[in-house]
Amino acid sequence: MQKHESDTDRMLVHSTAFRLRMDSQYEPEAQASGLTAHLQRLTATIKATSLSNRTTRLRFGLVSLDALIAPAAIAALTLLLLASSLTQTTFVDDQVRPPTGRLAIVADGNSPDPDDIGATAVMFGLLKATNLQDRLVHLSHSCDLKPTDRISAADELRRQQVLDQVCREGVEQFGRFNNLAGFFNCRTQQKAAVEDLRKAISESTEENPLWIIEAGEPDIIGYALEAADASKTKFVHVISHHPANDNAGDFFKWQQILDFGVHEHQIGDQNVGLKTETSQWDWAQSHDDAKLKWIWKQLAYAEQDGIVKFQTNKFDCSDAGMLYWWITGANNGGDAHATPAEIKAMLLSMESKRLPDIVVYLADDLSASDLSLYGGTNIKTPAIDQLAAEGMTFNRAFVASPSCASSRAALLTGLMPARNGAEENHSYPREEVLKLPTVLNKLGYQTAAFGKVAHLRSAPDYHFDVHDRKQHIPELRETVKSFLETRTDKRPLALFVGVSDPHVPWPSESTVDPQAMSLPPKLLDTPRTRVQRSRYLQEVINLDAYLGELRELTDKHMSKDKLFVFSSDHGAQFPFGKWTLYDEGIHVPLIVAHSSKIKAGSRTDAMVSWIDVLPTLIEAGGGEVPDGLDGRSFQNVLYGETDTHRSRIFTTHSGDQLMNVYLSRSVRTDRYKFIWNPHPDFAFTTHIEMLLRETSGDYFKQWTELAKTDSHAAEVVARHHGRPEFELFDLKQDPNEQSSLADDPKLADVKEKLFGELKEWIKSQNDELTVFHEPLMLDAPETWVPRKKRKREQSK
Repeated sequence: MQKHESDTDRMLVHSTAFRLRMDSQYEPEAQASGLTAHLQRLTATIKATSLSNRTTRLRFGLVSLDALIAPAAIAALTLLLLASSLTQTTFVDDQVRPPTGRLAIVADGNSPDPDDIGATAVMFGLLKATNLQDRLVHLSHSCDLKPTDRISAADELRRQQVLDQVCREGVEQFGRFNNLAGFFNCRTQQKAAVEDLRKAISESTEENPLWIIEAGEPDIIGYALEAADASKTKFVHVISHHPANDNAGDFFKWQQILDFGVHEHQIGDQNVGLKTETSQWDWAQSHDDAKLKWIWKQLAYAEQDGIVKFQTNKFDCSDAGMLYWWITGANNGGDAHATPAEIKAMLLSMESKRLPDIVVYLADDLSASDLSLYGGTNIKTPAIDQLAAEGMTFNRAFVASPSCASSRAALLTGLMPARNGAEENHSYPREEVLKLPTVLNKLGYQTAAFGKVAHLRSAPDYHFDVHDRKQHIPELRETVKSFLETRTDKRPLALFVGVSDPHVPWPSESTVDPQAMSLPPKLLDTPRTRVQRSRYLQEVINLDAYLGELRELTDKHMSKDKLFVFSSDHGAQFPFGKWTLYDEGIHVPLIVAHSSKIKAGSRTDAMVSWIDVLPTLIEAGGGEVPDGLDGRSFQNVLYGETDTHRSRIFTTHSGDQLMNVYLSRSVRTDRYKFIWNPHPDFAFTTHIEMLLRETSGDYFKQWTELAKTDSHAAEVVARHHGRPEFELFDLKQDPNEQSSLADDPKLADVKEKLFGELKEWIKSQNDELTVFHEPLMLDAPETWVPRKKRKREQSK
């Protein structure tokens, strides 16, 4: 920290001396006014160190004040330095006063001088620091269309490639640039660059002008103005700081640019203040923020380029001075004398806009209806209730598919199963599919996954920075705690923790009284069913207790600015739950808390899907949601701006290897759910009755026996194994989906409409309704046996 203070001292001295030298040619009153304005900017924006007597003496020692300024200016300087000594300095937002309108940057960098490499990087940082990324509508580089023989063809090509990389990495790291169609290499994409700039010019109006930063030769600007709507050029402003650019064009000179009727802004040579000793940027090299380190690397690359000697031992971001002038007011009081100290202060304000930490806590096989928050009455879950009291509860959150691998793949890709490649359980997304950790990494996050976040062996394929697959709560207590206590990474953290509870196998002991509990209405009430339900609920109690521990741990070791998400990958492993498209299988808890951002104790009826979580986390992290996702951010719901999100929820199930060869597709509206089972002749079988394990599904023996003598039991068992092709439920009248109305003539139009919508959606997904294995047939119950040896059930 002391090193940063020393660097800031030197930069403040340099800037004040520079301003004094610049103003010495003016009359005393003008000197005082100009110096006062400059010092006001310094004291308002640079608070990296206090102005102690030592530093004040140091600064006065650099220049002879009496020789440079009149007494009025000395008085102004003295008063402002005394005032500034009372505070520590940082950039303040009221200095961000850009004019109305959009921004275009046209840089060279392929000509002999490499300064645009570092300057472009700094401009990315300035736009990010001031949240003005969306103002940028055009970005191009290598605008020297006929480079001189002062740079070889090989070096000129290398520069183009370096600038391509700078622009690509800058857009990725400092986004969101929502109004930027892309960036252009003017040497290889001249026509496209001109067209993009022409379009921006032609869209200009008095209320929405275009400001062009001329950071290189004016030829691309000239061609674009020439091709643009001539009536629009009067709404264009062109900013320049050096005649070397203005008159270096091979096809257009500066006067020709002005002849188009644009507004000219000559702000003075920025090299005077912004081409400095490399040591003045040491603070960025040693900073914890990876973005600031990246900016330093680009400045260092330019300094070491070697084509021109005048850049040796100098970092030059002079072109960024034009952007600083624009940000701080442009022709309405913009600072045309930017210094490294002021640039530093503005860049450091990115730190104060640090991204929120993210925690995602996932249960495994938990139906929403088993929580008191969603109407459950059997157990208490105080940690879940407390999280809900601090955040927003989603009454209607649904997964994309009710099996582990498919559901988690949808969560982590924002794509439905047919589009990401993970259709049946134990399948995984295609390698080329973009995954959430990759996007969060690019936004500046460290990503870490502990336990069952991705499914089994696929965890490394999602590219978390850190991952550990141990998924039982006692193991997670150790791994997560150790990670957080020893972590040194300074990036914001996106932490994903997935417990294996309440996935089978269930424990042999439970604190829940089997006789005192209620059962879901679709299940048969047998003694063993109650025992296994009590064991399942014990694991819900356990995961709730660990949620409380995890929150304490993350509160201690992570930022107070933290987004916390709790959900489950699908419903419980009981008949009519997991592997089915009934609400017991797809309706999951979802709670999101973010102190001061999300209203505490709020609830919403907005229908959301697990595919919507990825874009929501990206948006919460300040990123741009990639095109082509199935998911849509529900951040506006979280912030209370709306209480609606989706009008339709689509879900799919494509089986679970040889244990469950069955296809289902569904669409859910506010009122109705329509389920299509394309192969009603297939037997619906699961691990439950196929394995009959003592730690999970052995109760099904009692179901089978009871079905021999009890008609209701026989009906339930038959309904478990055999489904009609079409099922339709009125969710308002029948929330537990116990009576299908698919054959009700009064609802024929509803059925037809929803089936049509479902088929259109299936087509849009390129869903081929693949049957991945040989099915078991409904009319051949003697074949309903396991067909190959399975791994331990808990590994699913």
